[in-house]
Amino acid sequence: MSDEPQSHSTGLQGVLDALRVITVIGKGVVVLLVIGFCFSGVRSLDDSEMGIVLRFGAMHGEVRQESGPIIALPYPIDEIVTIPAKRLRTIKSDTHWYALTEEEERTGEDETATGTLSPGVDGSLLTADQNLVHAACSLNYRVTDPKKFIFDYGDSEALLRVHLDDLIVKTAAVRTAADAVGDPTGFGLQIIRGLNGLGLGLEIDSIDMNVEWPRLVKPDITKVADATNDKGRRIADAGSYGRRRENEAKSEASKIEFEALAWAQEHVGRTVADARTFERLYPKYLANPDVVRRTLYEDRMRRIVADAAEIFLIRDSDKRELRIDLQRRRKPKNEAND
Repeated sequence: MSDEPQSHSTGLQGVLDALRVITVIGKGVVVLLVIGFCFSGVRSLDDSEMGIVLRFGAMHGEVRQESGPIIALPYPIDEIVTIPAKRLRTIKSDTHWYALTEEEERTGEDETATGTLSPGVDGSLLTADQNLVHAACSLNYRVTDPKKFIFDYGDSEALLRVHLDDLIVKTAAVRTAADAVGDPTGFGLQIIRGLNGLGLGLEIDSIDMNVEWPRLVKPDITKVADATNDKGRRIADAGSYGRRRENEAKSEASKIEFEALAWAQEHVGRTVADARTFERLYPKYLANPDVVRRTLYEDRMRRIVADAAEIFLIRDSDKRELRIDLQRRRKPKNEAND
């Protein structure tokens, strides 16, 4: 009987010890929960983020744009909203593009269409000259005004896509089909100007615009464009050939004019020299005509004989021919080889 109270006392002591341990652990957990709750409003921002503190759903304080810790009261009093404002975002629009099959989407290659466009399935745009085109784009942007982007705009890509699709329609309506297809860069720049004018708190980095003719008429239009390009190329080639021939003709004319001028100057010089010689010899001729004639004759004969290979002398009195075999003038090596 004495052992039974002792066993009860030992069991009770064990229960008390267990309760004390549980109490200590519970207090520790509560303390940790309180500490965690108090620090639940602390968050760290990286270099590509901006932070806004919302107190009971309304903006509290200014936008935090620097990286580092941001401190707020625990939820649900405060809430920290982070925005990847410095990070480049991309949104795509294919609302006005023709429908693609799974195979076309997988391979990225379009099959040649054989039918007409299906309203509600194939997207399209009506241009200023009442033609149809297809357009799709990829827009890259950054958030520059988080307050306006979140509270006024709702940070919704769906709403941004609505504005983007609306501007695509408006831009196509003021451009001809040929202009839209031929100048997708200008088409995209007009859309960027429209988005910047909305004041959405965004900075447009770039836009990749693609505008095409309907697939049913694209092959024929491509042939027309190729023919037009070939025509332009041929006209350019003809113009280049004409300018080249004109330059060659001008060069040849300049050469002929230069040679004619040189020939004229040479002969004018000779004529002037002969005139001076005549003026110098004429008084002597008048004084002694026979001597001057003989001197001129002998001078001319020396020139003739110097260049002659053979000489024949004929006497008029007896009609006999006297042939004198003189030593021929030695020809230069280059003439002998010829």
